[in-house]
Amino acid sequence: MNVGDEASSASLRAFVHSCKTVAAMDSKVATRQINHCFEKWGLPKCIKIDNGYPYVYPQQMDLPKKTKLWWIGLGIKVIQNKPGRPQENGIVEGLQGVLSKWSNPKSQLNEKALQQRLDEESEFQREHYRMPAKGNKTRMELYPSLKENSRIFNPDNFCIQKVYAWMSEQVWDRKINSNGEIKMYDTSIYIDRKYRHQNITITFDPIEAQWIARQHDGTFLKSSNRAIPTENGIKDFAL
Repeated sequence: MNVGDEASSASLRAFVHSCKTVAAMDSKVATRQINHCFEKWGLPKCIKIDNGYPYVYPQQMDLPKKTKLWWIGLGIKVIQNKPGRPQENGIVEGLQGVLSKWSNPKSQLNEKALQQRLDEESEFQREHYRMPAKGNKTRMELYPSLKENSRIFNPDNFCIQKVYAWMSEQVWDRKINSNGEIKMYDTSIYIDRKYRHQNITITFDPIEAQWIARQHDGTFLKSSNRAIPTENGIKDFAL
């Protein structure tokens, strides 16, 4: 898993995961690894992610996972690429190729050896490799502000109200099933059987911390506090 700085194209860290596919990556572990980047480099103003694992579940792409809510609560703007557009995340795609070529994963004896090699190559790419097209300067020479991020990472600064404010700006489309239910975060919420098979909209009330179900003409159907992301739930996941 590669983490890059978009302005400088610098490799900030590459993490080895003990799994055969990206879909098998542990989102808790990956989220906590990004916390390590925050500790070293400070909080970014924005984070850009694609539409796959470990931070987005493609089957429920419209619902923000705890990782995304954690970042939002820290005051980070999360940019999610459009589906099927890897070019929108070109820096990380490029780092995948460069670090793979330089570290030669198949030649490493084990996960620990690969991690050490990636750390070395990441530092080299960032601090020592001189770019001919950039006056033979390193990325750190061109972007000294990488070391001067004043946004200190402090988990205590997480604010659930920032999360709820963001959620209140979203609209989710759901279809009521034959049992009169919809699903939010894999949790069934009963609306009413008389509305089955109808398409409705779900919004979030940040004051009462509850979902609001409405028909498309705005008619109120039901409110529910089931499956609401909580401060403790997000923190326990991320920390």
